[in-house]
Amino acid sequence: MKKIHFLIGIYFVLFAQIRLHGQVDTSLLIQEIEISESSIRGKNIGGKKDQIYQGNLPITTDLTSLLNLAGGLYIKSYGSNSLGTSSIRGGSAGHTLLLWNGVPLQSPTLGLLDFSLIPIQSLESIDVQKGGNSALWGSGAIGGVINLENKLDTKTFAKGHVQVGSFGNLTTGLTLGYGDKGYYGKTKISRTVAENNFPYEVAPSSPSIELTNAAFNTLNINQDVYFTINEKQYINAHYWWQKSKKEIPPTLTQNFNESYQEDEANRLLIDWNRVSDNHKTKVKLAVLDELQQFVDPIINLVSINEFTQWFGEIGHSISYKQNQEFNFGVTLVETGAKTNGFDSRIAETKVGFWLSYQLRLKQLTVLASLREELVDGLWIPLTPSVGVEYDINLNLKLRSKISRNYRLATLNDKHWMPGGNENLLPESGWSEELGIKYQKQLAQNNFTFELTGFNRNIKNWIIWSPSDEFNFWTAKNLRDVWSRGLEASVKYHITKGNSKLELSTNYNFIKSTNQVTLSLPKIEKGEQLIYTPVHQVSAQIGYAYNKLMLNYQHLFTGVNQGINEVIPSYHLGNVRGSYVMKLKNTHLNYFVQIQNVWNKNYVVIERRPMPGINFQLGINFTLYKQK
Repeated sequence: MKKIHFLIGIYFVLFAQIRLHGQVDTSLLIQEIEISESSIRGKNIGGKKDQIYQGNLPITTDLTSLLNLAGGLYIKSYGSNSLGTSSIRGGSAGHTLLLWNGVPLQSPTLGLLDFSLIPIQSLESIDVQKGGNSALWGSGAIGGVINLENKLDTKTFAKGHVQVGSFGNLTTGLTLGYGDKGYYGKTKISRTVAENNFPYEVAPSSPSIELTNAAFNTLNINQDVYFTINEKQYINAHYWWQKSKKEIPPTLTQNFNESYQEDEANRLLIDWNRVSDNHKTKVKLAVLDELQQFVDPIINLVSINEFTQWFGEIGHSISYKQNQEFNFGVTLVETGAKTNGFDSRIAETKVGFWLSYQLRLKQLTVLASLREELVDGLWIPLTPSVGVEYDINLNLKLRSKISRNYRLATLNDKHWMPGGNENLLPESGWSEELGIKYQKQLAQNNFTFELTGFNRNIKNWIIWSPSDEFNFWTAKNLRDVWSRGLEASVKYHITKGNSKLELSTNYNFIKSTNQVTLSLPKIEKGEQLIYTPVHQVSAQIGYAYNKLMLNYQHLFTGVNQGINEVIPSYHLGNVRGSYVMKLKNTHLNYFVQIQNVWNKNYVVIERRPMPGINFQLGINFTLYKQK
C-alpha cells in the first residue's frame, strides 16, 4: 500500500505542477488537443456492439441500473444498490470482461466486479461488445466485453447533478474542467447514499415487511489529465479512488442480518502515445490496489480480500495503403493477493502476445486476430479470431465472426484452503455468430432491423463440488456448456418539425445447457443453466417535443431456475420524463423517473426482494466554455 500511495502522490505532484504553470482564464475556449487511438481493439468487426452511454449525465447513477435500462442484457441484481453482475449470451458473471480504458477491472481472486460500484458520472463512454473477444483482450472475454472509457472534452467547463429518490436515496456529483494550450484536466467527485428500507412481501397476501440492514454509501474521486507534448506525442493519466460500505440485508428466509462489506480501491493509469502518418505507438502502465472486507458481527467473522495488480502494455499499429492495418503488442500483468482463505500471499504472472490484421475493401472488412498467453510459465492454447463484415448495399449489411475464447481459473479457484485446485485447466471453446442489419432512412424517418444468431461451446467449465477423498468441496473442471440463441432488435424514429417519436424493441432467445450429467451438485444433461432465462423482451416508446421528453419502457424476463427455487417470470414498467432549459452557455436538465410503475412483487435472485414502485427526481447541469 505504501508503494501505491507513493506513486499516487507523484501523480498529483507532477500534474499539479503542470496545472499551476499554465493557468489561464478557463472561460476562454482552449486549443483542442487531438487524441488518436488505435481503432482495432475498440471495434468488434463481425460481432455486435452497442453504445449505451456517451457522456451526457444520465438519469440513472450506477452501471447496474444503466445496463438494465439499456435492455438486451440479463443483469443479475441482488437488490437495490446490492451486488450486480451480467450474463451475456448465457455465460457466467466471470465471462464478461470489464475494461477501464483498456485495463481489466475484475478481481483476480473473485473473477468479477460489482457493477453497482461503477458510477456513471465518472465516465465519458460505455459500450458493450457481445461475443468472444479473447484474441484481443485475453481471459474472461467469452460472453462479451464492457468498455468503460474516459475521453477528452474541452468544451465543458463544469457539470453536475443532484438526485433524490425513494428509500433515502441521494446522489450528488460535480465535474470541473480546466486547462490551457496542450493541457486539460478534469476533477470529478460523486457521492451516493441510500437507506433502501423498502417494503416487501415474503409471500402473496402476507403483510409487508420493511427491508433492514440495507444501507449503502459510496464516494468516488476521479482525476483525468490530457497533456500534449508535441504534435505527435501526448500523455493521458487517470486516477480513481473509491470507498464504499454496503450493508447486506436478510433474505426472504431470514429474520435479520447484521453483515456488511466495505470496499476501497485505488486505480492509477498512465499511457504515452506517439502518432505519425502510418504508425501509432501506445505504452500503458496501470496499478490497481483494492481491499474488500466482509464483516458478520453475529458470528464474529471478519473476512479480508486484498490484491495489488500491476498492468503494463506496449502496442504498435502500422497502416498500409490506407486500407490495411497491422496491430501487435505485449501485455504483462503481475498480481499479488491475500485472503483469509490463502495460507500465504499468492503471486501470479501473466504475459500475453497479440497481433491482428485488418483489411478494408470497397464493401468488405476483415479482421483476423491471434493471441498467445503465458501464465506462471505455462502456455495457454493459441487463441485465434476472424471477423467479416460485408455491405450488400447502402441499407443491408452482413457480419460473421468465429473465435476461440478462454477464461483462466481465479486465484480462489486455485489456492483457496481447503478446496483450491492448482491443476485446473482454463475454460475454453469456440464461438460463432452470424448477423444481418438493415437500415433505411426516408426523409426524416429512420428504420433499423438487426438479427444475430450465435453458438458457443465451452469445455472445462469450473464448478465447486464435493470431493471424492475429503469432506469438503473442491474446484473441478466438470461441466461442458452449449449456448446458442437469437437476438433481434427493431428501432423506428419519426421526426416531424419539433416532434420526435422513437419506438424500439429487443428480444433475446437464449438456450444455455449443460452437456454432461453430474450427481452432486445434481445437474442433468440438457438442463438450462441457473439464472439464465430463455426469453427476454424490452420495448420502449419515447416522445420528444421541443425541450420536453417522455419515455415508457416495458421489460419482460422469462421464468428461470435459481439454486434452490424457480424464479417466476415478471413484467416491469419504467417511466421517465425530462425538460431541458438552455440559458446562454448553461444547459439545465430537470428529470423524473418512476421505476416498477406497476408495483410488481418480484425477485431476480432467489430470496432477494426487489423494490416496488419507486421514484427518482433531480437536475443535471452543464456549463460550457464561452466562445
